[in-house]
Amino acid sequence: RVWNGQLKPQGSGSADKPIVIGSYGGNARPVINIAKAEGAGIRLTNQSGWEITNMEITSGAPPEVGIGRQGIVAVVRGENQHIRHLVVRNSYIHDVWGQLGGRSEYAGLNSCAILITARGSNTILDDVLVENNRIERFDKVGIVVDGGKSGVVVRKNVMDNLGGDGIIVGGGSKAMIEYNVVKRSCLRSG
Repeated sequence: RVWNGQLKPQGSGSADKPIVIGSYGGNARPVINIAKAEGAGIRLTNQSGWEITNMEITSGAPPEVGIGRQGIVAVVRGENQHIRHLVVRNSYIHDVWGQLGGRSEYAGLNSCAILITARGSNTILDDVLVENNRIERFDKVGIVVDGGKSGVVVRKNVMDNLGGDGIIVGGGSKAMIEYNVVKRSCLRSG
């Protein structure tokens, strides 16, 4: 029920046949405890057709200078990439103390509970849903979706006790951000 470490699955699915990470039977969420590790609890790189549901990501380790920590991350890199269908739903991300400042791959604005980002020229990210997640006691940002071109929806997420911002969505057209609740944000960002 508890995975100690980080999960970096491989491969891609599709919108009609996604690869799903989540609980199998029962109501308990699988837990990924990254402890003192730098980086994400779950990380996808240049992968389409994924649904991450009913997961729990935690750390509990105290903050360390230069160490960035993340919850669930999907990064699109390189030239001419077209990534479709990324879903993060019904997950609980808590007690993850990342790096508030800095510009590394894991620090600053990249230190997110949920980070979905496209970096590179002619890179397209479509059909992104971040829904019904709970984020508590996290440094720095709750949710970032950057570079999504169409079909970006961020809804019904609840965030409390964040070191930085609640939600940042950029780079897309007609993104929908609705029914989210952010309490006590920017508590430690200066």
